[in-house]
Amino acid sequence: MKRYILRVIIPLLVGLIIYVIFSPNVFITKFIWSVFNTENPFDGVDITRMPLVVQFLRYYLCDVLWSFSLTNMLILIWGYKNIKKALIIAVVFSIFIEVLQIRFIGTFDIWDIIVQIFGCFMSSLLNHKMDRPKSDEDINPSQNVRE
Repeated sequence: MKRYILRVIIPLLVGLIIYVIFSPNVFITKFIWSVFNTENPFDGVDITRMPLVVQFLRYYLCDVLWSFSLTNMLILIWGYKNIKKALIIAVVFSIFIEVLQIRFIGTFDIWDIIVQIFGCFMSSLLNHKMDRPKSDEDINPSQNVRE
């Protein structure tokens, strides 16, 4: 449960908070403030006048965090032995969502795809380094049971 909160929930929430603060005129932000039945205090924020670091946070960190979270969720659901499968599906899904923006709402940006793939790979690397089984017995414990 701790891994789920740290690797899935927190990145999603941080990405959402960044989006709500720095993207006051998009659907999800308007919806969130309407749920609270209040005006958005960040409405009128001009992101183009902010430092480059803030612009990066707004435009790309959310994508990194969301793809990181998606990949972690898939790895936690399917287990360590399916880390490659989770990575491939997360990357394909991220590309698919971005390509949909060409045809439907949103704006397509190749950099979104690049940073989303980066987030997927960072998630896989984190899981590989932190959760790697120590032996073959940890990967497939049922195959190593002696009769």
